Amino acid sequence: MTYQKEYIALYSSTINEIFNRTVQSEDNLAPLFTDQFMSCGIGIYAAGIFDAKLIELLSIAFDASITHMYAPGTRRHIKSALKAGASVEEIMAVLKVCVAFGIEAGESGASILSKELARLEQ
Repeated sequence: MTYQKEYIALYSSTINEIFNRTVQSEDNLAPLFTDQFMSCGIGIYAAGIFDAKLIELLSIAFDASITHMYAPGTRRHIKSALKAGASVEEIMAVLKVCVAFGIEAGESGASILSKELARLEQ
């Protein structure tokens, strides 16, 4: 797939996290969709308009939103946001925005944040 080459070039150190089992499964089931979806996302990272922290905060909002509610993605982006220097307060502010779309999204994201903070402390 074309996106794999671009992602490998851009993010070789985190390629295993990005291409988790879910993405690989989707790739096998719908390779054209997966290629188009990943190609769309590459532009956000490659353009250099937003820094890594902002991209991860926006990705948390997308994955934690009531219309998406994708816990593995929310978890991955919370971990990446913390690594990129996001504060707990910034992540919680994003999750509070998600609450406007549904209380479930905030609860799910807060639970994931709590678990990831506990892992960081270990």
